[in-house]
Amino acid sequence: MQRALPILLAALAFALVPALAPVAARASAGQESIFQEDDLLLRTDASGREATLDQLRALGVDTIHTLVGWSALAPDPTSKTRPHFEAFDPDDYPADGFAAYDGLLRSAQRRGMQVIFTVSGFAPAWASNCGGPVSVRRTCKPDAGAFRSFVAMLGRRYSGSYDPGDGQGPLPRVDRWSIWNEPNQSGWLYPQQVRHGSSVIPFAPILYRKMIRGATGALDATGHGSDQILLGETAPLGRTTGSLGKRSLAPMDFLRETFCLDRHWRPYRGRDARLRHCSSRERLDVNGLAHHPYTRAASRDPRASIGRGDITVATLSRLRLAADRAARQRVIPRGVPLYLTELGFQTDPPDRLAGTSLGLQAKWLNYSEFRAYRQSRVAGIAQYQLRDEPNLAGFQTGLQYKDGSAKPALEAYRLPIWVTRSASRVRVWGRVRGAVPGDSAEAQYRAGGEWVTAATLQANDRGFVDALLPAHSVWRLVHGEEVSRTARLP
Repeated sequence: MQRALPILLAALAFALVPALAPVAARASAGQESIFQEDDLLLRTDASGREATLDQLRALGVDTIHTLVGWSALAPDPTSKTRPHFEAFDPDDYPADGFAAYDGLLRSAQRRGMQVIFTVSGFAPAWASNCGGPVSVRRTCKPDAGAFRSFVAMLGRRYSGSYDPGDGQGPLPRVDRWSIWNEPNQSGWLYPQQVRHGSSVIPFAPILYRKMIRGATGALDATGHGSDQILLGETAPLGRTTGSLGKRSLAPMDFLRETFCLDRHWRPYRGRDARLRHCSSRERLDVNGLAHHPYTRAASRDPRASIGRGDITVATLSRLRLAADRAARQRVIPRGVPLYLTELGFQTDPPDRLAGTSLGLQAKWLNYSEFRAYRQSRVAGIAQYQLRDEPNLAGFQTGLQYKDGSAKPALEAYRLPIWVTRSASRVRVWGRVRGAVPGDSAEAQYRAGGEWVTAATLQANDRGFVDALLPAHSVWRLVHGEEVSRTARLP
């Protein structure tokens, strides 16, 4: 039985001055503010975790998204021979590995914040169906049965009734899950494609489909049958060069193949279905799609040209199209929500090779959230990283530098704004993140070197404001002592 869809979208209610018109377009006015910051939440001490959660809560974050690494929790992850242990039993896993996740869940619960667990690689070496060194085995053909056992263990541990014996009582329940990180990238799942005779077969979707079935079965069996389970966590861009195994699939192609649908989005039949391990009545027991709509190098203009199967923030309609076409073939339920669970823009400084300017980071973050808002099915959008990684080879997408000092993007995240032309008027969109009932923001335009208030806009219960205002070129939002970045008409 397909699990029920959660109720996610709130009604849009903007209170404007009488002379002004509200925007009458479809929009996702109930979006969650999601945040991922694994370094400061999982790889630090308790005081660091508490301080980070306090800061995120003050920024208006609703939900924490985090990766739960299989090999990080598994016994003897570098052994090529499976150790003797009961894979379903949380007590048969090294206790130290869970401390960070347990602490995060308890701390988030105290603040009224939700947590999404993405159960992901790398796989322990003994759970790979490939030979070779550990560095190859950790992504190569993970065993779906072993993965199912691991997810079942997590389902039991985070059922809401499991007591780890640390004197703090039972752990909070996890009821929001996502399966594997960026399975359309060879660095997370290998091989991506294989040759079978004269045909090239996308192989990663076969592996992923088996893991989805295993994970959903495990969660059903451990009392999580009505939970939210997301499919995808796809990376935005594919590759057309390199060896087949490392030739990462574009997200549209990967999703289509995971759904066992051909290039016309119809079910595979006959030999094509057998080569892809597709059944005649394919069903996946999930109730949402997750995606990472980065730009190339996580720093380019999000409106830049991309491949036909790629999905960035400028082409989010493709993700909805993939979900709707799969639903039409009854592979997944109709109308599933879409989550953008990882997004950010790298900056220069500190990354002088791949980063964009500090001002453009702030601008593109606001643009991305506006684009997500315009898609009525997008139920949440995440910022990846609060603070830059210490290693320049990592991601420098933080709202702060590695020393904790703020980039302009921190205030742009706190009070986003985007303006566009709408006939003879200007559409001013923004968000009072973390709004409480009665919150509002002043929409101000610049005239003669001074700021003039055009309207006071009442925020909805998720903090969004959206109005058609008189035509002026330069705008900002003001909420108490908070001031947005200055936005100009394109």
